[in-house]
Amino acid sequence: EIVGNAILDKLIEKFGETASAIPTIEPGSRPDAVTFLAAIKQMVNLFTLSGFAWEGGASMVQGSSIKDTQFSIIFTSPATLWSGQSLVAKKAVVTNDFALKTVKAMATRAGYKVVKDSVNYKGNQEITTFSVM
Repeated sequence: EIVGNAILDKLIEKFGETASAIPTIEPGSRPDAVTFLAAIKQMVNLFTLSGFAWEGGASMVQGSSIKDTQFSIIFTSPATLWSGQSLVAKKAVVTNDFALKTVKAMATRAGYKVVKDSVNYKGNQEITTFSVM
């Protein structure tokens, strides 16, 4: 939680007054899935712009409500690729899941909790999936 909040605060501090700012979500407002996805997409763009990965994207498979929606973040060649793959191969807890930590901070501020989260690796991609409630 500390790491995710620190990253989110730094992104807001660095880009908050620019055209690249993460869209504002009022604290506790529990936005709809499309609004929340827009914020996640811009966060992913800022991670990529900052050199975290070669490219990145965010998407969702929308359910009947935001609680039934699954969000995905995919980074190609992230800086944490090798270490993340090593942790998964050793069946250890992935602790360098910085995008997920940041999304958790964003969700908490928006009035949600991240659930059913996972971080997996396929080739040179880091694939993070989660839902909110």
